[in-house]
Amino acid sequence: CLQSSRASRDSARRLDLRDPIINRSAGWHKCQWSRSGRSVEKTRPALAELVRTCKGLAETVLAYEMPLVSGKDSMKNDFKGQLPSGERVKISVLPTLLVTAIAYHPDVKRALKPHAKPGHLLFVVGPATNSKSFSAVKTRQRYQKFYTVFQSGVFQSAHDLSEGGLLFAACESLLLNHGGLKLEASAGFDSDSWFQESPGRILVSVKPEDEQKILSFFDSTELKRLGEVNTSGKLELHFEGKQETLALSEFAAQFRGAL
Repeated sequence: CLQSSRASRDSARRLDLRDPIINRSAGWHKCQWSRSGRSVEKTRPALAELVRTCKGLAETVLAYEMPLVSGKDSMKNDFKGQLPSGERVKISVLPTLLVTAIAYHPDVKRALKPHAKPGHLLFVVGPATNSKSFSAVKTRQRYQKFYTVFQSGVFQSAHDLSEGGLLFAACESLLLNHGGLKLEASAGFDSDSWFQESPGRILVSVKPEDEQKILSFFDSTELKRLGEVNTSGKLELHFEGKQETLALSEFAAQFRGAL
C-alpha cells in the first residue's frame, strides 16, 4: 500500500510529458475502501492499509510540491444483488486509490504528441531496470530534467510507460504513423523489461541529427536507444537469443476493437 500510493501520482506522468510547468500542478484523490458489514477483525487491517496509503500519497505530493486541492473517501462501495440462480451476492470494491492531476500549460500548441514518425530514433529515458523502491524526489528531478531538455527542442514525441509498460507504449507510439521498429540488440532489455511500469520512465523520439545532442543531456544509466522507426508496420524484438515479430495491424485491431 505504501509503495503503490507513493507511485500513484506517477501514473499521471503523461501530464509531465506535454510541457506543463512541473511545479504548477495540482491533484485530487479518492480512496475507495469498502468496510460495510465487516467485523472489527476484518475492518482493522483494511483501515491500516488506508492509513499507509494516505501516508505514501502525502510523501509523494510533498516531494512533487503538488497540493491535493480536493478529495473524497468512499467507505461503503458495495453491490448487493441476486444471481439468475437466486443466490444472493455481495460484491465489494477492492481497496483502490484514484489520483487525478491538472497543470498549467504555457502554450498548448507546443505540446508533445505521443506518436513517433518513421525515420526518427526511439529512446527510453529513465532507469532501464525495474526497481521495487521508488524515490519521489529522484523521479521529480528526472521530470524536471526532461522539461529542461524539452526546451531545447530535441524531443519530437513522448509517451508514458504507465499502462502496460514499454511494449504497449512502443506499439501505441508507432500506430498513428504506420511505423515499425526493429529493436537493436544493444538496447539490453530482457523479456520482463517490456512490461515494467516502473515510475520515471518515458519513451521519446528524436531526429537522427539530434542523436548526439540527446546523448549529451543524459548518461548511459538513464538513456537507452531502441532503434530507428521504419515503415514495416511490425515490431521486431531480439533478446535472449530469440526473435519475436508483432504485426501492428493485429495490435491495432485488438486496441481499437471491443471486448
